[in-house]
Amino acid sequence: MDVYDLSPEKVGVFDVVLFLGVFYHLSHPLLGLERVASVTGDLLIPETHEDLLDHRRPAMAFYPGGELGYDVTNWWGPNGPALLGLLRTVGFQRLKVVNPPTAKVLCIGRRVRSTTCSRRGTASTTPSAGGA
Repeated sequence: MDVYDLSPEKVGVFDVVLFLGVFYHLSHPLLGLERVASVTGDLLIPETHEDLLDHRRPAMAFYPGGELGYDVTNWWGPNGPALLGLLRTVGFQRLKVVNPPTAKVLCIGRRVRSTTCSRRGTASTTPSAGGA
């Protein structure tokens, strides 16, 4: 099933959703996350390729053609702040970044009121985005 076709009516709602190795292949990443969030009841665990690690502000690298790994289906490389911002936008308030020792970023997103972000061993508390 295409990620853009996900909906609670078609597949139901799941307590835990693993969204591993898919994000960077999405031509429309925010729409894809909205569809995944719509079927996530509590916990979403996305994992994706990570880029622009030297940027503190949310940023995503765009890979036209086969620029990333000579694969024309690789489109995006978000940094941790970008992925966290996207997850907040689709309704996840309590977030944690867990960086494996690769060029990937793994997040844990829960649907609760506080937001805790952890980036490469540095913990901080950030207010949740307006009413999400």
